[in-house]
Parts: sequence; structure tokens; C-alpha cells
Amino acid sequence: FPKSWKLHLMVGFLEQSQGNLEGARSAYTLGTRHCPRNPQIWIALAALEENQGRVTKARAILEKGRLTCNDPILWRESFRLEHRNNTASADSVMAAAFQHHPDSGILHAEWLRTAPRTARKARSIEALKRLPNDANVVLAVALMFLGDRKREKGLAWLQRAVTLDPDNGDAWGALYTLQSEHGTPADAAKVVADCVAAEPRH
Repeated sequence: FPKSWKLHLMVGFLEQSQGNLEGARSAYTLGTRHCPRNPQIWIALAALEENQGRVTKARAILEKGRLTCNDPILWRESFRLEHRNNTASADSVMAAAFQHHPDSGILHAEWLRTAPRTARKARSIEALKRLPNDANVVLAVALMFLGDRKREKGLAWLQRAVTLDPDNGDAWGALYTLQSEHGTPADAAKVVADCVAAEPRH
């Protein structure tokens, strides 16, 4: 049990759902001690603190987590924390993240998703040049096209994303939403059938 990060998360979530924030904090903290190399434990603890308005504490937790678990997911969460709270340090956090993980599709996709309209094209070209076959980057490009109402291009890139990584549940979800809203019932049904066959877990 002590080494099972999922059980620590489950206990924490249960305590939170019952309004016992101290119990949740204890469960997550214990999880970081027993499973320090799992990013999800650190993220859950930081989110608990941020939800209580303790942004500085959340930032410190993520920084500590990165010292023992230098995972791109933790860097992404640090960037998101700064971005959500409108701090000027968001860009510098991402710059540091790229120094540690220059070829992380997760980070490049996040950088693209949060780009102002004037920077989207440049960031997408940069990301695709470095990671042309990364499903996370391809998905981010697809969503960029959809945000600009370029549905045909968005569809093509979504289909490419699920082909590159059939395990990417976010890509399947976006493809299904697009086909449900703008395709035919047969198009949507095909996405469901293909997704079931792929059995995505992430």
C-alpha cells in the first residue's frame, strides 16, 4: 500500500469529496514521501493548495516535486499554475522547462495551445519542425485549426493524431466531438468503433 501512488490519490480524493481537506492534504503528502517520483501525487497536492488560494504554497510543492521527479508533466503543471494566476513568470517557467525537456511533445503542445493569436503560426512551425510525428503536438495544431473554424484542416490533423497515437484519449474525444457536431451519424459512429478498437487509456 505505501508504494501505491494510485491508492494515495484515491484516499486523497475521497477525503476531499467529504470536505476533509486536512485529511486529503495528509494523504497526498504521505504519497509524495512514499512515491516521490510520481508526478500525479505532487500535482494533486499542489491543486489542493491552489484551490484554497495558496498559490505560493502550490508553486513550492511543484518546485519540490521537480527536484525529485523531473517529469515534463510537472513542468507543464507549473506553467499552468503561473498562467492561470496571470503571473509574469509563466513564460520563464516554460523556457526553463524546454531547457530540461527540449523534445517534450507535452510541453510544445501546451506552449502552442496558450499562444496568443499572433504567435500561433510561429510556435506551430517550431513545434512541428522539432516533433513532426508527436501526437500531442499534432493534436494541438488540430485544435488551433478548429479554433479558427478551419474544420477540414482540423479534421485531417485530428485523424493524423489518432493514427500516430491510438492511445491518446484526448485526440479521440476531440475527433468524436467534431464528427458529432459537424459530420454525419455514420462519421461519428465510425469514430466510436475505431476508438473502441484502439482501447485508449490516456
